[in-house]
Amino acid sequence: MKLQLMLCTLFIGILPCVLAHSFLTSPHPMSTIDGCRIGGTGGFIGNCPGPCPNYNIAADADPSNPTTVFQRGGYHRVVWTRNNHEGGFVRWSLVPLNKRDSKHWHAKMAFHYNCWSVGRFTCNDFDFHRDCHYDRQNEAYSKMLYIPPVFPDGDYVLGWTWYGGGVGYGHFGDYYDCAYVRVSGGEPVQESYVPTFSAGGGSTYEDGCEATVDDLGICWKEPCRPMRKTEKRVPAPFKDGKTPQPILSEWYGKARTADPSSVELSRILLLDGRENRVLDVDLNEIIHLNRNDEISLMAETTGDVEYVEWHTNGKVNGKDYSIPYTIAGDHKADVYPWMHPLFNRRMRVAVKVVGKDGTFSWGSVELRFKETQGEGAKHFPGQSVHDYLESHHHIDDDYEESNSDSEWINEPITDDGDTATAEDSEAVVIDDNPAPNDGSEQDSSTGSGFGTPTDGNQTPSETSSGSGSWSSTGSTSGSSTTTTAEPVSAAAPPPSSSGSSASTGSGASTGAGSSSSFSSSLFGRSGSGEAGSKRGRASVRLVGQAPFTEADESMKSAYMQLA
Repeated sequence: MKLQLMLCTLFIGILPCVLAHSFLTSPHPMSTIDGCRIGGTGGFIGNCPGPCPNYNIAADADPSNPTTVFQRGGYHRVVWTRNNHEGGFVRWSLVPLNKRDSKHWHAKMAFHYNCWSVGRFTCNDFDFHRDCHYDRQNEAYSKMLYIPPVFPDGDYVLGWTWYGGGVGYGHFGDYYDCAYVRVSGGEPVQESYVPTFSAGGGSTYEDGCEATVDDLGICWKEPCRPMRKTEKRVPAPFKDGKTPQPILSEWYGKARTADPSSVELSRILLLDGRENRVLDVDLNEIIHLNRNDEISLMAETTGDVEYVEWHTNGKVNGKDYSIPYTIAGDHKADVYPWMHPLFNRRMRVAVKVVGKDGTFSWGSVELRFKETQGEGAKHFPGQSVHDYLESHHHIDDDYEESNSDSEWINEPITDDGDTATAEDSEAVVIDDNPAPNDGSEQDSSTGSGFGTPTDGNQTPSETSSGSGSWSSTGSTSGSSTTTTAEPVSAAAPPPSSSGSSASTGSGASTGAGSSSSFSSSLFGRSGSGEAGSKRGRASVRLVGQAPFTEADESMKSAYMQLA
């Protein structure tokens, strides 16, 4: 750490010295890497050649656990970090799962380009740790990304690439990130689509971008030598008035979808541990809790379940082998308090339900807790955990308690999943007098169709929240209808599957023989640590994301003082 600070100090005044350069934050990325690139300066040298991250893979990153669902012909809000940088291009690609690590196919299937510095916004309390943690102006970039109707239903890898960055002169290399997403419904599939370029709102030019280079591979390593001057450029595929080759739907064939599962996550429920109640609360909304509340989460499942595995911010919390399937353990219907909850930031909770036949399904939800001095959990209506289980699972008073087989890592956890220290606990800042922009507004994410754009960057007239919506983790076959996510009632029976699939712009779909699950499209990350269980569980080598460690905070503070 000291060596990194010394090297960072030496480079100040010569090159911009920052802790992270850039990465995708929404949809939720595959990795906790804070800058997938080759090279770097000081202690921040990377060996990530792209087109997707190749290490720090999150434990809950799985093609069967898409972070969001797109609709053909719709728009979806995408967000990436600014991290004190300007200039360059962003390229968007959508490739089949088996082409995830192919630079050739990411280039061939790139469907849109835009300037880096578009859609600048100021982070609120909940956005900060995800989008603006490293930015001195508390700003990040966003865009309503048009999803062309050339992609068949299925699971894909969304590729994000930044290149040509700099102000005046630039030394930045090529940066990469990826996310698992699903395409379901929307406009009919068309045979081809010509990729588009639009500068985007907030750009210096209407028909170009300030950039050092116009293509990937020129500055493949950082620092790029010689340093290049920024000037008005367009992406290489559009240079001198050229038109890129169209993307053909036949390239995708029959896109892969998640295998059908015998088990299903119906919903995730919030519990009041002090009174052992299932709370009737909408997890899509900001939830006001008292810091003294003892809360937990419970997974409502269907099918012959072997165990439920819980993840927070890409790290494994533990496994529960018996009803009720809680995140922190329980003794029959007496639940133990969850030690992880953090206030004023986003927490991504993912659940893997594994059946006794080996099949599994995923679900996730993004939680946002805000501290209140009021009643907190007592304010919400609900029913006792025992009564809920009895009404939903037909148990009796003597149902067997088998949590002795369960595995728990229920210690206070920081944003990156490591055990918390006293300093970590004290570092959680609660603003008793928040500014008007306190995060109460909903994220603008949508997959609904708003007509065919002319430049791939038109803004729809309306948006819908992309947090906590339903997504299918099984077959997506069948007809498609539009629906909206409803608040969860503790007394309501779990939703049922049918022969058709239902989807929303924010990513809702339920498929035949498939698993229903919450889909989340947002969260933060950290730059340290391998993702996975502290108990050594081998996780699928794919990607997620988590916020920041104490070391990151110390490094950031030192840099702020030096800069």
